[in-house]
Amino acid sequence: MADPSVDARLAALDGVPGTGSYEWRLADNRVAWSDGLLALFGLSSAPEGEDGFLARVHPEDRTRVEAETSSVLESGAAYALCYRIVRPDGQVRVIHDRGLVERARSGAAVLFRGVCFDTTDERPAQQAGPELSGAPRGACATDAPGVAASWSQEILKIIGRSHELDSAALAARLGRVHPGDRARIRTVLTEAMGRVGLFDLDYRVRMPDGALAGIRERGATIGPADPVTGRARRAVGIFIDPSRLKPSERALRSPGALLEALFRNAPVGLLAVDRSFRYVRVNEKLSEINGLPIEAHFGKRPDQLLPDLEGIDALYALWQEILDTGTPRMGVEITGKTPAGSRTRFWNVHFFPIAEEGEIVGIAGIAEDVTDRKRAEAEIRNNATQLQRILDGNVGFIGILDTEGTVLEANRTALEAAGLERSEVIGTRFWDAWWWSHDAAVVARLKDAIRQAATGTRVRYDEAVRLKDGAMITIDFLLSPVFDDAGRVTHLVPSGFDVTDRNRALDHVQMLMEEVNHRSKNMLALVQAIARQTVRSSPEEFLAKFSDRIAALARAQDLLVRGNWNSVDLRQLIRAQLQHFGDDMDSRIGLSGLAVTLTAQAAQSLSLVLHELATNAGKYGALSRAAGRVEIAWDVDRSGADPALSLSWTESGGPPVEPPASTGFGSTLMTTMIRSVFGTDAQMTYARDGFEWRLENGRGGIATENDA
Repeated sequence: MADPSVDARLAALDGVPGTGSYEWRLADNRVAWSDGLLALFGLSSAPEGEDGFLARVHPEDRTRVEAETSSVLESGAAYALCYRIVRPDGQVRVIHDRGLVERARSGAAVLFRGVCFDTTDERPAQQAGPELSGAPRGACATDAPGVAASWSQEILKIIGRSHELDSAALAARLGRVHPGDRARIRTVLTEAMGRVGLFDLDYRVRMPDGALAGIRERGATIGPADPVTGRARRAVGIFIDPSRLKPSERALRSPGALLEALFRNAPVGLLAVDRSFRYVRVNEKLSEINGLPIEAHFGKRPDQLLPDLEGIDALYALWQEILDTGTPRMGVEITGKTPAGSRTRFWNVHFFPIAEEGEIVGIAGIAEDVTDRKRAEAEIRNNATQLQRILDGNVGFIGILDTEGTVLEANRTALEAAGLERSEVIGTRFWDAWWWSHDAAVVARLKDAIRQAATGTRVRYDEAVRLKDGAMITIDFLLSPVFDDAGRVTHLVPSGFDVTDRNRALDHVQMLMEEVNHRSKNMLALVQAIARQTVRSSPEEFLAKFSDRIAALARAQDLLVRGNWNSVDLRQLIRAQLQHFGDDMDSRIGLSGLAVTLTAQAAQSLSLVLHELATNAGKYGALSRAAGRVEIAWDVDRSGADPALSLSWTESGGPPVEPPASTGFGSTLMTTMIRSVFGTDAQMTYARDGFEWRLENGRGGIATENDA
C-alpha cells in the first residue's frame, strides 16, 4: 500500500524534467518511485525491492551497480552512481543516480533516498555527438581540462549564436556570462570539475542585441576520476531557456507555486492574519486543529471563532508587538479548547511578520499540536516526583546512578545524614561524594563495584561511610543494576542501611563468647580444685560436701548472669548463699554495709567462703543454737587508687568455741583462697564466746565502672 506522505515528498522532487526520485526502506525492502522516475524507466509501477530494480539495469552494468550499492550500504553516506538501463521498449538510457543513506543510531542503514537524472543526451561528444545536435534542450560535453567542447545547435540558439563556439569551452562560456555572475560561475564550475558529481547553475547571459537572458544549466561531472588529481574526466550539461519552458514547468519553478504546495500540504497548522487580527489564510491542518471549515475562518478573529482559547488578550498584545517591531516570536505556548474536541490542548506556535514593500501588513503563524508531548512530559515529571517521594520515604540510603557512576538521584535520608544539599551531589561521580571520599581504599572498592554492577552483577558488602561532622557509621551496601527490555543495564541503584549497632552487638557477642570460654575454663579449674581438696574427706562425706560447694558456685553464677557476667552486688551474694536458713535470715542474721559491687572472680571466691562459713555456723557455731546470731558487716575505703574492702563474719550466742584440732579444705578456702583476688589472707578468731572471720583492706575485688 502506498504511503501518501512518501508520495507527496517524491512528487515535490519531480519538478525538473528528465528527473525522478525514489525512497528505498531497507527494513521491509519496500521501494517507492515518483511518477517522474517511472517515466524515466518506462514503467507504470515501481519494481519490487532491490532485485526488481537490478532487473532494469543493463546486464553489463548490473554487477557493478550491485557492488557499489552494497558498499554504500555498508559504510557510505552520500552516493553517486552512473549506469545504463533497458526500458521495456528496448531503449537504452544512461542514468545518473545520486542520494543519501540515512542510518539508525546503531549505524545500520535504514533508508536509501535519491534522485535519478537521465543523462543519455549529455554523454561526451565522441560518444553522443549526433544526439547533442538534436537535443530538445541545449547540451554540451567538455573535456576535464576545459579545452575541448561540443555544443548542440540548441545552445547556440539559446545564447544567440549562429555558429560553433571555439574550443576554449570555459572561457567561451564565461565570455557570454553577465559580469556580475562571472566570478561565481567560474568558482562553481572549477569546483565541479574537481570531483565526480552533479552541478546546478542559474546565471545571466548577454544576447547579441544587448538584452539579458536567464539561463539554467544542469549537469554532471563523469568519472572515473583521475587517480592522481582526483578531477573528473568529463562534464556534460543541459542548458534550459526559462522563457521557453512550458507553463507547467514554469509554475513548478516558481517560488509561489512551491510555497503554495507547502502551505496546502504542511503537517502543521499555517495561518495568516491581517493587522486587525482577522484570518485571511489558513491551511487544511489548521482547519482540522480548530474544528472549523477553512472558509469559516476568513474575516473572523480568533476570539470570535475560538472562545475557549486561553490568554486571547495576551496573544493579541503579542501580535501587536510583532506589528510594531517586526520581530518574530518563536515558541509561543497557547492552551485551550477548540470545536475539534472537548479536551484542553496545547500548541507550540511561531509568529512572523508579513512585509510588503517594507510595510508590515500582517502576521503569519506556524502551529504545532504538542498536547501528547506535554502530557507525556507531565507524566514523566509526575513519575519522577513519585519516585523521589518513594526514595525520600525510605529509612535507608538510596540513590540512582548512571552506568558510569554519575549521581542522578539521592534520597533525603542519605542527604540529611551527611548534611548535604541535593545540588552538591547530583551530577557528580558517586565516589567523589562526601560519604565515600574520606578514604582512598573505600573509593577504589566503590569504583570496582560500579564497574561490576554495570555488567549486570549485584554487589554487596559492608563499608564505613562518612556522615555530618565527620561521624562514621558502617552500612550494609548494595549496588543493583537496572535492565531495560533488551537486557541492557541502564542505571545502577545504590542502597545502604546502618548496621553499626548490629556490628557492635555482634562484636559484643563475640567478646561474651570469649569471656564465657575464659570463665568456663576458670570455673572448671575451680571445680577441679574443690574436688581434689574435698576428696581428702571420708568417702561418706565427699558427695555431700562436694555437692554443697558446687551449689554455692552455681548461686554465684546465677548472680553473675543477671549482672551480664561482669559484676555482682555483695548484699545479693550474701543473701543467696544464706537463703537456706529461711526465716532465720532476717531474724538471726544481720547485714550492714553500703552498696558494693564485686568483680566476677571476687564473687566466685567469696561465694565459696560464705558457703563454708554458713555451713560451719549451722553445724557447730552460733546458728546451731536457737539463741545464736551472726553479724555480717562490710565497708569500702575509696581513698586510695584502688578501693579496699573490709568484710567481717561475727558469731555470738552459740556453744563455746574450741579451735579445731586440724584444718581441712574449708579452712583453706576461708583464709588463703581469696588471696588471688583481694591480695591478702583473711583472718579467723576462735574466741570462746563466738567465732569471727575477717578480711581487712582487700584490694582488687571491687568492680569499677569499666567492669560494670
